[in-house]
Amino acid sequence: MMGGGSRKFLRRIRARASRNRERPSFNAARLLRAVLAAAAFLASVSLGAAGQSAPPVPVYRFVPGASVTYRIAYVSRANADLRVLFQGQQSAPPSSNLAYALNASLQGLLRATTLRVAGGQVELFIVFQDPAVQLIVNGQLQEAQAGEVMRELKRGFLVELTPQGRPAALRMQEGASKFSQDFTLTLLAVLQVVLPDAHASNRQSWTIREEDRNGFYLAHYRIIQKEAGSETGGGIELHKSKLRYLPEKEKAAEPEMPGRENAKKVLTPKMNFSVHFDAVNGEVASLQGTESQETEIQGKKVAHAETLLSLRREARQSMLAEELDILFQLADRIRKTSPALALYSPRSRAEIEANIQSTELGEATLKDLLAQLAALPSESQESEKQEADELPLYLKFKALIYLHPEDCAELGKALGEAPVTSATYRVLSAALGAVGNPEAQSALIHAIRSRTSDDKALPELIATLGTVPHPTEEAEKAMREVAATAKNPNASGGALLAMGSMARNLAQKEPKRSEELVNSLLQLGSEPGASDEKIQHVLQALGNTASPSALPFLKQCLASATPGVRAAALDGMRALKLPEVDPLLLTALATDAEPVVRREAAFALGFRQPSRASVDAQTKAFAAESDDKVRAGILSNLAKMHAQFPEVREVIATAAEKDESEYVRKTATGLLLKLSPASPSKPETKP
Repeated sequence: MMGGGSRKFLRRIRARASRNRERPSFNAARLLRAVLAAAAFLASVSLGAAGQSAPPVPVYRFVPGASVTYRIAYVSRANADLRVLFQGQQSAPPSSNLAYALNASLQGLLRATTLRVAGGQVELFIVFQDPAVQLIVNGQLQEAQAGEVMRELKRGFLVELTPQGRPAALRMQEGASKFSQDFTLTLLAVLQVVLPDAHASNRQSWTIREEDRNGFYLAHYRIIQKEAGSETGGGIELHKSKLRYLPEKEKAAEPEMPGRENAKKVLTPKMNFSVHFDAVNGEVASLQGTESQETEIQGKKVAHAETLLSLRREARQSMLAEELDILFQLADRIRKTSPALALYSPRSRAEIEANIQSTELGEATLKDLLAQLAALPSESQESEKQEADELPLYLKFKALIYLHPEDCAELGKALGEAPVTSATYRVLSAALGAVGNPEAQSALIHAIRSRTSDDKALPELIATLGTVPHPTEEAEKAMREVAATAKNPNASGGALLAMGSMARNLAQKEPKRSEELVNSLLQLGSEPGASDEKIQHVLQALGNTASPSALPFLKQCLASATPGVRAAALDGMRALKLPEVDPLLLTALATDAEPVVRREAAFALGFRQPSRASVDAQTKAFAAESDDKVRAGILSNLAKMHAQFPEVREVIATAAEKDESEYVRKTATGLLLKLSPASPSKPETKP
């Protein structure tokens, strides 16, 4: 028997059919195109031909015009808290942006009608009768969005399936909101039941790739039991579980997302679904169970989600030709006006970033934000209060710069005029540097050229411009100008360092520009009559490039009579991935007569990969060293290699207990407290 909702729906269809009697009726030839195929889906798989004997394994049977009604109860709960990712950081986004709780539920009748079975594809029309949807976000009822979803579910939508039941595409009716699309796609993913193809070697247990809104994963199915008489028909009980999500393929070079690092996300699913499959009619009779999912980012648990589902068949019937014709007309209109949506459509980093920034900016405008910025205290305050006042505006300015780069010109003017102690200077310089798009770089360049005599602001702005991920040619030109003309050595030296950072950032994307910058630095360092101070700046800049072509000049400078030049040359080697670098650093650590040089050698060794030769040489150097700071630096290096070479702990422990220097004893004691055998130490990376 049909449920009350199904009868109302059928009456509406028949009433529409009676008003169109004079129109050509549905072509019966369409019914003859039915292809017996194995396919499932969200339990809305269609009706099979009665009387045919079923095989002892689940096989879907689709017949155009067949319709099945299910009662569904669906609940989804999710909680996320990203605050753990920012623990210990001085600059964290507001807590209100980092945590949420979402509850969604759906109850009602789902009716699936098979429209077409042809060319290895099945097309279903899905409609919900009297659905009840509830959405609660952070304790607040979202009535408007729930209403949108209910309207779209009642209007109905098309689902394309493979013969094994994998949802290939969703087409919703014209005007469906993005939220309604996402809700429906999420629901379809939960409801899918995918069977093995006819050529599978094992049809009692199978593992198959599926997808949901989070990505592709491996699902495992196994037959638990068959009801009596199942050799000629009957029911089959299946168990479904999720094994793991599959890693995404590396995307081709996407644009850099300024201010954001790639954080490794790990999803751990746990599913326990039971499926009752009607082998006679070739359709799912019921689907129910629970699913949970844990999300970790950078090894920290940040989210938990769980789903409860109950789907039970209530009625089966065949549509009349006139009724089916109406659905065909509706389906044709949907195909013409609506795009095909996949369950999983990986978004680019640019799309994700744009969504984040749009949410952060909200309805704020440039005028609004500048007014709020001007209202902040003009002078520096106590650090925690200053951060609390300025951080929300900093995040909104970042979003504005990202979404509306055309506003950067005005921001550059404001930055060029703002007092260096003001909130306007601090917020705008940080936001422009964090985004670093071409327009933001132009704004920073304008501010730099406006403040050539500002000895405090100029070096800071130069350093900010030097850190952008993809420097423009305009930015490169500006740094060359400052390096050549600035009277303030901090500004000219900072420009050289910025050129080095630019060369490193360009190495993969624009190697020719990177090489030209490195060559320019080498020429500046080799100029006749170059001062020791300038050579030191060049050597440090070459260290920022991490370019192997810098090594010959760095080695040449190790022979300088000036300790500061030798020290800068060693610092310039810290990031070079060349095997001859470690012996040079270790030799300087053991033999150079000047403590400042040995100190720089120890510092540079802290960036190198652990090795037995390095451990032995540094342990020996520690025993012979007289300078307390050099000895403390060596101990820090040994601590970093503790995971690979546990014996260094004894050297550190002995120093903590017996070293003659209080400074060394305190350093060693602090290092011992941080050592953990279960947590491998990693070599330091370039800041």
